[in-house]
Amino acid sequence: MTRSPLPLLSTVALLAAPAAAQFPAYTITGDDAGDFLGHGIGDAGDVNGDGYGDFVVGAPKDDNAGNSAGSVRIHSGATGSVLYMIDGGGTDQLGTAVSGAGDVNNDGFDDVIAGGPWHLGIGPIQGTISVISGVDGSTLYQIEGPNTFSFFGGAVDGAGDLDNDGFDEFLVGASNDDGNGSDSGLVYVYGGIDGALIYMHSGDGISDQMGTCVAGLGDVNSDGVPDYMGGAPLDDNNGSNSGSVQVWSGIDGSVLYAFNGSGADHQFGKSVAALGDVNGDAHADFIVGEWHDALIAHHAGSVTVFSGIDGSVIRQHFGQSADDEFGQAVTGIGDYDGDTIGDYAVGAPGAGANGEVTLFSGVDGSLLGSVAGGALDTEFGAGLAGGMDVNNDGLGEFIVGAHLAQNATGEATVFSSISLLGTAYCFGDGSASPCPCGNNAPTGVGCGNSTGGGAGLVAGGSTSVSADNLGFDAAGLLPGQPALLFSGMNAVNNGQGVPFGDGLRCAGGTVKRLGVRVPDASGGANWGPGLAPLGEWGPGDVRRFQAWYRDPGGSPCGSGFNLSSGYEVTFTP
Repeated sequence: MTRSPLPLLSTVALLAAPAAAQFPAYTITGDDAGDFLGHGIGDAGDVNGDGYGDFVVGAPKDDNAGNSAGSVRIHSGATGSVLYMIDGGGTDQLGTAVSGAGDVNNDGFDDVIAGGPWHLGIGPIQGTISVISGVDGSTLYQIEGPNTFSFFGGAVDGAGDLDNDGFDEFLVGASNDDGNGSDSGLVYVYGGIDGALIYMHSGDGISDQMGTCVAGLGDVNSDGVPDYMGGAPLDDNNGSNSGSVQVWSGIDGSVLYAFNGSGADHQFGKSVAALGDVNGDAHADFIVGEWHDALIAHHAGSVTVFSGIDGSVIRQHFGQSADDEFGQAVTGIGDYDGDTIGDYAVGAPGAGANGEVTLFSGVDGSLLGSVAGGALDTEFGAGLAGGMDVNNDGLGEFIVGAHLAQNATGEATVFSSISLLGTAYCFGDGSASPCPCGNNAPTGVGCGNSTGGGAGLVAGGSTSVSADNLGFDAAGLLPGQPALLFSGMNAVNNGQGVPFGDGLRCAGGTVKRLGVRVPDASGGANWGPGLAPLGEWGPGDVRRFQAWYRDPGGSPCGSGFNLSSGYEVTFTP
């Protein structure tokens, strides 16, 4: 596992983001070629009660406990370290699907659910699921699929507390179950208090494959009880394999909404996810992927955001090129951009050269940014989950799987809207020393300049001295005016800074100049990688960084120059 923001890694590349950046916070890799790590990924909730959102990653072909027995790793959001590792058995392929399950046993800690749909019971592909305690990684429930060839456990999710007993229920999809005809599929709902079956929902008919995906939605109809949904991407209601989804009431299992795909082979319902209340009507909304939609081009794909209050369409987004498969995966990502409304992400493993994930605002559907895979044929974006807050800053993060990366060793990368590499400090918002002439600026940047804003500094790459891939991005500088990045040994005035020009000098002691850049038209500039020889730092060293920049026309205090906020990094080998 590496902790590594910015496009300096071989397998992840960041695209331009108009409203929010995407920094890789953690990259998890499989143990060996063929593990398929990242096929299953999920938001685990806070399993260890430390206030930080954790995450779960499946490696369904891991051979630790037998050929393709599979494994599941639950990772700390605070550090990225493995909290628990659970191996499958036989040829279960445990970790094909993983998710947070909520607090299943009512002990105050979130639990996790994992599916092993290839489990051999009384017959082949009977499937199994394990509900795993967040407290100690023990198995709370292991449930075997009731029917052979059912692919039970191919999809899993938490459902919330449907019966108000304090124990959260959970969902299991069995897309090839024959409950209503061959491969019609089933969605099972189990009780958290005892693991007993509460509801079953079958596909409409032969080969529908209901249960290909499942999602707990929150309270869609505002009756005080969470609701849930399942997808049947091969349903033929509107043409062969047009697809369908159903939303069910948590209070009695009745159908609240049923939707069909827009045309033959569109496979509407390939993916589904909860979004929270994106339109402010106090009803939970949701998103459905139609990855083979051909409106724009063959298999370009699309997604539809639905209102919980009446099932109406809030908005749609479309893939832009043939075989993008936009919508193969969808997820809510929590409040990613700080506007208090939940946002969402869409995976398109066929987009661009290497697959892409696109982020959208929950408020209006505007583009927040994109992140692309860094290598061919990795299935980057086929696995996608979000909503965890790994740094406890109130903003959501998301995780992207690329299970064919590195000769199918597999990778999963957690992305954040801010760099988790080090610590930003010394802001011009009044939280540090007063700005020289009352020229305060918003939180997260230095003192105000002639543009009315301030300059901020963030780091990416990694803290590894041997890798030497540390990089810095500055924003809010003056376009066309020189900017100098420098490092210092000390945090001046205990990190509060002292007045210097129109800003605060926050990095001091022995200073090293790391290069001059001329900011672009938006006031952005970047430095690195390859900074270690200039900075002369080693493993264990702590350095503070800051950007000095010219502001010759109308600088608030008249000095003609200013400084960004500071940034502190501790280096590793």
